[in-house]
Amino acid sequence: RRAGLEKPQYLDPRMEKFLKRSYGVLVYQEDLMKCVMELAGMSPAEADTFRKFTGKKIPEILLNQKEDLIKRFINNGVKKEVAEKLIEQFLPFADYAFNEAHAASYSIITYVAAYLKAHYYIEFMAALYKAHLEDQKKLGEITEECRRNHIQILPPDINKSFEDFTIEGEKNIRFGLAGIKNVGTKCVSHIIEKRGDKPFTS
Repeated sequence: RRAGLEKPQYLDPRMEKFLKRSYGVLVYQEDLMKCVMELAGMSPAEADTFRKFTGKKIPEILLNQKEDLIKRFINNGVKKEVAEKLIEQFLPFADYAFNEAHAASYSIITYVAAYLKAHYYIEFMAALYKAHLEDQKKLGEITEECRRNHIQILPPDINKSFEDFTIEGEKNIRFGLAGIKNVGTKCVSHIIEKRGDKPFTS
């Protein structure tokens, strides 16, 4: 549709004003709200309550309101078969749907993260370790990802490691002391403070 290979279709002409930008496809929670406000005569407060019901990931809640919704659609000039098709389009929202603000935010974060991973891979992976210090399983997954991309993970070293995972050389990441299971950050800070510029000799 975006490429012009297919013409956008609207189950009811009134839907064009709020679905034109998405080529006739219900995408966000707000689209659902506009739909029931415009075609079922719901007030903004009713539409928001309806949105909350659909967001509970329990399709039965939406199905329990089906008959009442169809009546409201018909009373507002929607054909019965169109009303039933609208309910079908609403059902996926009962599984999961983003609101527009969250979708935009996540999109920006995803693009920035993808750019950093593509152009600053080793720095990105070192930062990823820091973000998941408490999750041993995730740390293992990150290590596997590094190995697949020929990044060597150097073991923790009392004289070379810091609290966080750090970059050594061009393609090495030194394991951070805080990443060792059951070693707290306070303990690590104390070790690094005592070490200073002089390595431990015993």
